Amino acid sequence: MRRLGETLAPAASWGAPLGAALLDAARATLAAADQASLAVGGWEIIGHAARYRQAVEGAILLWRKSEDGGFPDSDRSLLVDVAGQLGVAIAQVAQHEHILSLSRTDPLTGLLNRRAFFDELERRLRRLERDARPAVLLYVDMDNFKRVNDVHGHRAGDEAIHALCRILRAESRSGDLLVRLGGDEFALWIEGLGSRAGGERAEALLHAAEALKALSGDAQHPLGISLGLAVAEPGSGESPEQLVARADNAMYRAKAAGKGGLALAPPLGKVPA
Repeated sequence: MRRLGETLAPAASWGAPLGAALLDAARATLAAADQASLAVGGWEIIGHAARYRQAVEGAILLWRKSEDGGFPDSDRSLLVDVAGQLGVAIAQVAQHEHILSLSRTDPLTGLLNRRAFFDELERRLRRLERDARPAVLLYVDMDNFKRVNDVHGHRAGDEAIHALCRILRAESRSGDLLVRLGGDEFALWIEGLGSRAGGERAEALLHAAEALKALSGDAQHPLGISLGLAVAEPGSGESPEQLVARADNAMYRAKAAGKGGLALAPPLGKVPA
């Protein structure tokens, strides 16, 4: 078992399965002590917490039919030794996962960072070629964000960033990719949509972003977003950089048209009208 939050969850097992009731009984015993020794429902169960630097990282259980006899002292001693090694191993895996997560996420928002996004977008585009279905990329840029920092300070600017992140998460589906590209610029990758459905998602996002006005620097410079939408077509051979550049250019056209709107990028290789 491995620690998840404040409890122990099954991680791996071998042999005859241990029923949920018996597992819960062993888990309850280990919550109060490092060792467990139970005889329940015709089963003999022993367990030991797996610690690393005093912290419980997980636990290991052994069980056998009571009719087969109890566990000898040699088995119990071996269990203690294995639990110690398991605690070290789980802690090392958790530390590796933590470091990997830090290398792929933006520290302020917890979204994917630019490098991780481009790596993942390259994989998504290759899969798009195999599945032969469209996808859209929304480039999101905050309007009048600098005014928030200038008037209210950088803490207020950070809160505005967090507010937009909450909106983006609320408007995203499982499987979408969200990234903070840098500063007040974000992107949202949505698979399975063409320009029409993608435009509807963009309009919903613009509507939700109306809530950002409450965080504006002043009434003359309302906080909001401008969007650029680029459709990724299977077979185009477009690179992640080209796709993002198309969506970025469309976003700047939305800003030039008065901010707070959406512009659709022309297909790859065509100049916008």
